[in-house]
Amino acid sequence: MEDERGKVIPFDRYLRLEAQQKARDAMARRQQQDREALFATQERACADEKMMNDDADRLLVAKNLFRILQRFEQETGQRKVDVVRAANIGSEEDSTKRLEYYTIDPDKPTSSKRVEKLARRIRNYKKLARKAAELANWEWHDILIDLFQGSSFFPDSEDPGLYGTHIRILHRLLDTMGEWLRRKTAIDWYFAKLRELPLFR
Repeated sequence: MEDERGKVIPFDRYLRLEAQQKARDAMARRQQQDREALFATQERACADEKMMNDDADRLLVAKNLFRILQRFEQETGQRKVDVVRAANIGSEEDSTKRLEYYTIDPDKPTSSKRVEKLARRIRNYKKLARKAAELANWEWHDILIDLFQGSSFFPDSEDPGLYGTHIRILHRLLDTMGEWLRRKTAIDWYFAKLRELPLFR
């Protein structure tokens, strides 16, 4: 047996390499199965026809959707209103106003009256998030998890794929911390100056 460079591989080493590759393939299949199971569970948990009657759920999902659309603007250069129009929610004239029924800026104080104004039906929250994912070429599964993470619609802790989801949540928290640092401090300026040093050239 030869490798890609034409070098002969001893048979016992070849068997070990083959076994390792099979183990990696099996792990990849298991991860994909877990991912699909998690997705199916999440889709059932937050079906379009369901209602969010709990204020805490509506507030959390509205904040999550705001972050998704904010990231959409940052990564695509398009506007939130472009997502609303592409999702056919509201008319051309009131597209911007429609967002107040589905999003809340997590960095601003929120009154109970403002939360009460949020839409209760899940369908359009998902519709906006899905359209953003489509326009930005994001994985819909990842965005669906981002949209409902932390809410009562999130999959049960016994779900086999939840470990990976916890990693995603941690990643999202760190992401949020990074966004806050960029907004509130001179960290971008600091690293720009750092890159000018001879050590980093």
